[in-house]
Amino acid sequence: MKHISRREMITRMIKTGTILGTTKVIGAPALGRAGSASESIRVGVIGIGNKGWQHIETFGRLPGVDVVAISDIDPARLAEGRKKAEGLSYRPDGYIDGRHILDRADIDAVVIATPNHWHGLQTIWACQAGKHVYVEKPVTHNLWEGARMLEAEQQYGVLIQAGTQNRSNPGLADALEYLKTRPLGAIQWIHGLFWKFRGSIGYVTSPQTPPPGADYNLFCGPAPLTPLMRKTFHYDWHWQWATGNGDMGNLGAHTTDDVRRVLGDSVYPKRIMSYGGRFVHRDNGETPNAHLAVFDYAGIPVFIEMRSLPTGVGTERMDHVRGIRNGTIVQCEDGWVNVGRGGGVFYDSSGKKVKSFAGDAGAGHVENFIAALRANDRSLLNAPLQAGVAAGELFHLANVSYRAGDSLRGHDGRALREQRLGAFPQSEAPFDHMIAMLKRNEVDLETSSVCFGPWLSYSPTPSEVRSESEPHQAMVESLLTPTYREPFTIPAKL
Repeated sequence: MKHISRREMITRMIKTGTILGTTKVIGAPALGRAGSASESIRVGVIGIGNKGWQHIETFGRLPGVDVVAISDIDPARLAEGRKKAEGLSYRPDGYIDGRHILDRADIDAVVIATPNHWHGLQTIWACQAGKHVYVEKPVTHNLWEGARMLEAEQQYGVLIQAGTQNRSNPGLADALEYLKTRPLGAIQWIHGLFWKFRGSIGYVTSPQTPPPGADYNLFCGPAPLTPLMRKTFHYDWHWQWATGNGDMGNLGAHTTDDVRRVLGDSVYPKRIMSYGGRFVHRDNGETPNAHLAVFDYAGIPVFIEMRSLPTGVGTERMDHVRGIRNGTIVQCEDGWVNVGRGGGVFYDSSGKKVKSFAGDAGAGHVENFIAALRANDRSLLNAPLQAGVAAGELFHLANVSYRAGDSLRGHDGRALREQRLGAFPQSEAPFDHMIAMLKRNEVDLETSSVCFGPWLSYSPTPSEVRSESEPHQAMVESLLTPTYREPFTIPAKL
């Protein structure tokens, strides 16, 4: 795809007669179909997996929105997406290469639902092409990309909505506003968890063949062009570092965002560390399936825990904490709160429910994006890019600590827990809960490898990450500096 300047884009739009007015976003391309509720907004969807199919339907059913183009590197998925669209009475153009969508001057906005390693580059390309963007979570694949994406958003004057739909959940918003009044006293600690059963992804010892007709070079894109080493081509890329971020960056993108909203979007942790491993399954997965990250918010410990192993052998049923498998527990002096997709529920110290706010899991998130486009007003976005980038900073740091950690055998880690987390006695409960789960899954902690990551100190402005253990610093730095494959590169300066 030829990268075009903002001037070239506007010149092209003038020639095609698509500029019909002004915008409230300084420097933003004035996209004609976003001018009023009576004019159509034309959308392209890049990536037709589970989320892409949902977006075809969600965007396609909105009044005044037309899904005019879709793209996927797998022709079978592309055909399925077009068939779904035809069921909604429209026929989008289909492309294997999403850059053809970006090249079209008649498209106002793109939805990016590709694998994680493509999100940053495709968002920047879309900005350069003058498109507004709805980008799925996680909006970044690594810590470095966020600043480049924010720079592109400002430079090209577009609107970008992050796919963290809890930001459009009215019940959750109301619960968080009520929590600010401290009805149950000061916050003592937070435990965010997202536990979802996932089995083995299988084990292969030789390269696998991508689906017929799939463009594997384009799939890899910014990632190394290495042999395909997993049984299932689609979705299981989540569990390999070159393309995914594990569940800490998948489901955890919602949890870290919720935690930020509880403590305040402008508040950052002083330190971060991780513990966990990939247990039970002998497969080609690389990311942990039991992962506990600890964030030190000036004395308030925050535990974010992703888990895909069941409560024990022979079942797919998951454990819970206080009846919660997906949510964030906020422990206060005089009770506790559960916040998440369902809204928020407040309990007193005896466990009695005292107040609740019903949520809708962010059902209006796409509508919010479209409304902001019609007004050309970034301030109307419920989940601006900055929020997605900041949530990503937390789970990326959790993953960096895990990957830079020490792989240990021969003990259950209690001595290291006391050594590294002794300042937080609250850490004992989630730690012991994980150990008990592993034992019920017949994990031999004397022979299994368990990773204890170093504490990382973090400064967001300017961005600086330091390991408190000097021997780990070189590994930390290598994980902070991504390597892109030509020509799929993100420049250090746009």
